[in-house]
Amino acid sequence: MSPIDYLKAGAWAWEKIFGKDVYELSKDTLKKEWKNFRWGDATKNYHEHLTTQYSTLRVLGKNEPVPLAGIFTDAYILDRPTALRRFDIEALRKDYEESQQRLGGNEKRHNAVDLAKEKDRLYILGKPGAGKTTFLKYLVLQALENKIEKIPVFISLHAWSQQKTPLMAHIVKEFDVCGFPDAKAFIEKILQDGWAMVLFDGLDEVNVEDEQRSKIITEIRDFVRKYPKNKFMITCRIAASEYSFEGFTDVEMADFDDSQAETFVTKWFSHDEVKGKKFLEEIAKGEHKGLRELAQTPLLLALLCIGFEDTMGFSARRDEVYREAFDALLKKWDTSRNVKREEMYRGLSLRLKERLFARVAAEYFQQGKIFFAQEDLAREVEKFLGTLPSADKAAEVDGNAVIKAIEAQHGIFVERARGIYSFSHLAFQEYFTACYIVENAVRGAFKGLLERKTVDRWREVFLLTASMLDQESADEFFLEFRKGIDLLIADDERQVAFCKWAAEKAKDYEEEIGHLAVARALARRGIILLQITFVIGGVDLCFEILNDPTQGQVRRKVVFDSSFKIDRALHDAHSIALDYALSRQRESERYFGGYRFFRELWPQIIATTYERGLIGLCDSLKLLKLPDEKSHKEEWKIFAEQLHAVMIQYRNIGHDWGFTKEQKTELDAYENATVLLTRCLKLAQVSNRKKIEDSLFMPPGEWEEW
Repeated sequence: MSPIDYLKAGAWAWEKIFGKDVYELSKDTLKKEWKNFRWGDATKNYHEHLTTQYSTLRVLGKNEPVPLAGIFTDAYILDRPTALRRFDIEALRKDYEESQQRLGGNEKRHNAVDLAKEKDRLYILGKPGAGKTTFLKYLVLQALENKIEKIPVFISLHAWSQQKTPLMAHIVKEFDVCGFPDAKAFIEKILQDGWAMVLFDGLDEVNVEDEQRSKIITEIRDFVRKYPKNKFMITCRIAASEYSFEGFTDVEMADFDDSQAETFVTKWFSHDEVKGKKFLEEIAKGEHKGLRELAQTPLLLALLCIGFEDTMGFSARRDEVYREAFDALLKKWDTSRNVKREEMYRGLSLRLKERLFARVAAEYFQQGKIFFAQEDLAREVEKFLGTLPSADKAAEVDGNAVIKAIEAQHGIFVERARGIYSFSHLAFQEYFTACYIVENAVRGAFKGLLERKTVDRWREVFLLTASMLDQESADEFFLEFRKGIDLLIADDERQVAFCKWAAEKAKDYEEEIGHLAVARALARRGIILLQITFVIGGVDLCFEILNDPTQGQVRRKVVFDSSFKIDRALHDAHSIALDYALSRQRESERYFGGYRFFRELWPQIIATTYERGLIGLCDSLKLLKLPDEKSHKEEWKIFAEQLHAVMIQYRNIGHDWGFTKEQKTELDAYENATVLLTRCLKLAQVSNRKKIEDSLFMPPGEWEEW
């Protein structure tokens, strides 16, 4: 019979627990009370008390508590805290790249509930909002359901420290309120026999002033030594874990992986499955990579869910989402729990803290660093604090102590391995880098940021920057951005020539497309877009699709009734001819069905060119000797060369630019940067949007500045 069952069984269970001398344990005045005590009612009261206290959660942004069972997602624990790992920065960077861009790396994970059942001593560390308290509350519910055969005793270390009472007196009070007589004797007995699971929550929430935390730790250690047969769990934020507990296994709450995040969202929106499905579809989009990273932290994922509930979408202004996340970590989280932490960097307002984070983020991001040595980070912190009005005290600042305070209080910095730090989320570093650029826009902070190899790395920073700038600064930002794009190809004559050709060729499509910049994009990429793309999604969506290789499948559905579609058809016909000329693979499906497709395509080309009045092109195509499926590859080669000459003469397409692999990579960077500019433009306030759009894909030096 489990301890909970004994509690429910009534008075006779006390004799099982205490033996025949049960009544001798109480004073004479209590004998009658013990004998007539309604054990079932008291047990029910205790059960209901724990259920009321620990079956719900207070979630930031929600007025009403949320049922824990309704959203609890299987938690996982790292068998070794990240801060205890030994890596150099280069090894940590490689580990990051190999772990699918997760800052936490590839540490082994264990189911947290299973580990709690297996181990009797766990010191559970975690970042702010990682779910430590939620996990302990879930263990209480597991015990109440007899899934853990222990009597749960939950102790908020912050609440206990405020009461300044001995630990046993604090526990007794929990049973007193449920009507147990002489609860101390009962509690001591179940502790001596090892029937309890004592959960100490939030060691980091106990102030260090007046040695309060040290006193609490000493009393916990003494308590565990006195009652060693019980199960004990202690939670603490990672950076406040400089204390150790003999016999305890140090573990760390793992970030959510994609599967856990999906489960959490599904449970959160269980009342509205359509909305939950929409959330998962939206956050999976490439543009929301930063939000997916935030979703690794349960607290921040809950904030995303709350925001999505009202709008059925994520704000296009990503800075608003990050701002809410920082408000939660820097202000609301501790305030909601009435926790006042020590101020290791006293006098720093919230605004100055954000400026500190921005300075550090930008300094390292510009160097391409997401991991940094503790001593370097400490110097950066000390350098910043030395610039403040209280500079006469700067020499007394301990950068390492400030780092630990930031990590413990806000979770903005995290120790990834011994002596190596990063921002807790790459999205945070990107956001604060953008804040730095905006703050220092008048000093030209965005000049020279764009390089061929860094376009992708700066993507989120630029998007955030564009959405946060005022109009005057935004105009300058886009001017520098546009000049930077030109510099990606300006020193390569062949690439510049290609750019000029595309600008000239685009004039053939301007009337049909309605936008020269889109027409230039079509010319550059072999004309694979449909006109409807621009009509529905605008310029930026067109450019995004240009970079999507799956759009090649669109070609087969084309009806050849426009100039760029004729060019596309000619390209396809030429590609098929080359395939037969070079490989003679008659059964090849490589070019949309090989010869079968070619046989259907060719008459359409002839007919369409005639209908559109392209008589010279039509006549020249008719004069070509059309090979059949059994023709020798030499005949296909002659046909391909003749068709190629016709394409260049009449349509100005099919030029052999002879780009090297490196040049193609550079052109990709140029086009990716242009796509990024259009996405930034969609978020920004600018004085002349049309002039910026008209400059896109124009050759270097041939567009008008704004």
